[in-house]
Amino acid sequence: MAVKSNDTNLSELLKTVGNGKSQLPDFQRSWVWDDMRICKLIESLTSDFPMGAAMFLDYSADTSVKFKYRLFEGVDKQYESVVPDSLVLDGQQRLTTLYQVFMSDKPVITRMDTDKDSIIKRYYYMDIKKAIDPEIDRLDAIISISDDKIKTENIGREIILDLRTREDEYKNLMFPLNLTFSNTMDWIWGLITYNKEAMPIVQKFQQEILEPLKKYTFPVITLAKDTTPEAVCQIFENVNTGGVTLTVFELVTAKFAAMGSKNLREEWNTLKTKLNERNDDLLKDLSGPNFLTSMTLLLSYLKMKKGERQTVSCKKKDVLKLEYEDFFAHLEDLKQGFTCAANFMVQ
Repeated sequence: MAVKSNDTNLSELLKTVGNGKSQLPDFQRSWVWDDMRICKLIESLTSDFPMGAAMFLDYSADTSVKFKYRLFEGVDKQYESVVPDSLVLDGQQRLTTLYQVFMSDKPVITRMDTDKDSIIKRYYYMDIKKAIDPEIDRLDAIISISDDKIKTENIGREIILDLRTREDEYKNLMFPLNLTFSNTMDWIWGLITYNKEAMPIVQKFQQEILEPLKKYTFPVITLAKDTTPEAVCQIFENVNTGGVTLTVFELVTAKFAAMGSKNLREEWNTLKTKLNERNDDLLKDLSGPNFLTSMTLLLSYLKMKKGERQTVSCKKKDVLKLEYEDFFAHLEDLKQGFTCAANFMVQ
């Protein structure tokens, strides 16, 4: 397994996210960051602090082991047909956040840190005066504002910040962060035209904030496309220690989804529902990984019966070698096997 490491310009990295050249393997969980965590990431980035490395897996149409993949949240659906050059194994939350904040013209769909269930939409700005004031914490210069771009007090009766137009942004010296890597100079010339006296402040903002942002590099570790599913699974678990453990079920589901029209997760959910309808509780705790392990045992046994040099085994590496055609060819056999076993236990 070949591994390479290099520092990649953040703007270029986010462009590959935006055009579908970098995507997520389907076993990755959804993006979950709240508003405060987004603001703190912006704080770190604009302070030129390191944010850790990202890990990619080289990918292409001719990759031997294929996974189902999907676009990052916020990326235009027109790129769904793009075959990615790489899949992101570690760095999804940071890259999704940075793409939506710095590259998208749509509001970021997030949630409050005090209420994880309520969805909110936010645009992010930098208060130019506060950003260049060394006495003010950088976090205080980051403005999170609702998608109507109005901040109010007194239960909505009093508007304390209005950023609905470019003129409003110029008047309040609020830089929209989603222009950082695109129309920065157009916005700045507009501000100087609107208020020539703001030029010294804007120049300092450019030098201290915008220019370092444009030069910011992100450490990227890239695994070769011949990396085995077993290695991908182990690496993913190692680098995502704070999240939910990746099981072989998620990995095989993503693998099968790229190989045929049948969906392993849907098949399993249908079977699980049917098993839960039994009057006894014998199969209620049967899990997806249990089912795949059982299928691995069955298939290796059948191959051995045919005379193949085969050890009957169901280790993780064996489960990850399951083939789509073999699995669905014997799916009904395994379903019947579990049902017969449960009926036998009842008797």
